[in-house]
Parts: sequence; structure tokens; C-alpha cells
Amino acid sequence: MKLKRRLMFLIVALILRVRETLSNNGSCTGINSNWARSLRTTAQFPVKTGTTVEVECFYTEAINEGSNVITCISGEDYDFIKEPTCMIAGWELTGTRQGRIDFDLEYSPLQILTDSVVGSEDEILIRIWTFEKQDESLHLYCNDVKVNEFNYMESVSDNDECKEMWSYDFAHVKFVGYDNLDNASDYMRQYKEVRCTSLKTEWASTLKTTTDFPVELGTEVEVTCSNSGATNQGSSTVTCRGITGTDFTFVAEPICSGLIAN
Repeated sequence: MKLKRRLMFLIVALILRVRETLSNNGSCTGINSNWARSLRTTAQFPVKTGTTVEVECFYTEAINEGSNVITCISGEDYDFIKEPTCMIAGWELTGTRQGRIDFDLEYSPLQILTDSVVGSEDEILIRIWTFEKQDESLHLYCNDVKVNEFNYMESVSDNDECKEMWSYDFAHVKFVGYDNLDNASDYMRQYKEVRCTSLKTEWASTLKTTTDFPVELGTEVEVTCSNSGATNQGSSTVTCRGITGTDFTFVAEPICSGLIAN
């Protein structure tokens, strides 16, 4: 009787697996989950096998060093000339969850770049988290502002596991993905001061400012058109974001029009 029940269970499980395979066969249900934190697309899924899907980097500061068009095979599998990879100057992708990344936390604090949606899909708030490990404590900063300090040597627990763990010298870091413990960390780097060092390169020929650089994260910078005969059709103030040194947020990108030759 027990053997019969086991056989029935296996048959049902096999049928469900076949149904799932058949439902995904011939279509793609979304972009590859390994790309989800750095790539986005306007494609509406599912799409049929052979459909080309355009992808772009989620962060405006990132550059896609691979294909911007991929072709659906099935499920989350795609064909491409070169795998799409979005890179930001000075930052490293956190990589596949569970993978170990060489990093000496005693030598330098660790910075993690993440994003969160605020209000609407068009409003993106970029956060830089900094983790600093000292001899007896951990310090946590958000956009260069200390938000927490934890003395692990004074930690109270039944078996002092916390004290023992943080007392080790760290040579690697790991971003844990199971059970959604970490689905936000996108990029990492060795600690750097979060500042803006100049206006964006593409603004240099049309915009000017009286602000002295560098400026701290969150600083508002007034911009005007370099040519007195031009009109700024966008924001007159931009706010330092500090991801690569020339990153700013604004309501509408400053654009000067009606240029008059000098």
C-alpha cells in the first residue's frame, strides 16, 4: 500500500513538471534573474521563442558592455552576441548570490550601492551604504551619515556566536540571496568619499556654475547657460549624487536652447 502511494505521488509530480515545462516551452517568461538587478526592459512577457528583446542598464551611470538586444530561447534563456553586463566606473557588480568575493574588511570599509523606488517608477533614490569594522565594533553609514554602531564585543547571547564571528579577520564578503535576505545589493567598492567633483562632461559646453568643487553628497548646485543668449529649458539646480563624481539628480535635465553665436 505504501509503495502504491509513493508511485502515485511520483506520477503526479512528474505530470506537474511536464505541464510546467510545456507551459514555458516556446516562450520566455522574463529576463534572466542574474540580470534583474542591473538590467531592465520594456518588453511585455511572456514573449515567443525567437522574439528579440531590447535591454538597458537600470542605472543611468552604468554602461552596457554587452549586447543590448537578446533573443528569446525559452524560460529565462536567451541568445546574444555578448552577455549584457552593466558596469559603473569604480564599482564592481556584487555577482551571483552566495559567491565569495575577496575583500579585506579590516583594511578598508565596504560600500554597497543600491536603489529603491520612491513614489513612482520614475523617481529613483540611490543609496550608498558603508560598512566599517573596527577592533570591537561595526559602524554603518548611509550616504556618509552614521546610522548605527554595534559593539560586538559587548554582545549578549547564549553562546557568544556573534562576538566570535565578528572577531575574525575578514578576507571575503558574500551577498546572501536565499529567502530574499539580500535582494537589494547591486554594486560594491572599496570605501571612497561620496562627493561630486565637477558637472557632467556632456554639460561642459553649454552650462556653467559658480559652485566650487568638490561638493558633498546632497549639495544643490545652481547651473546657468554658458551663452547669455540661451535659455535653460530644464532645472536650474541639480543635486549631487556622488556615484562616480559627476552624478546629479534633477527634476528635468538642464538643456540650453536658442544659442546665439558670440
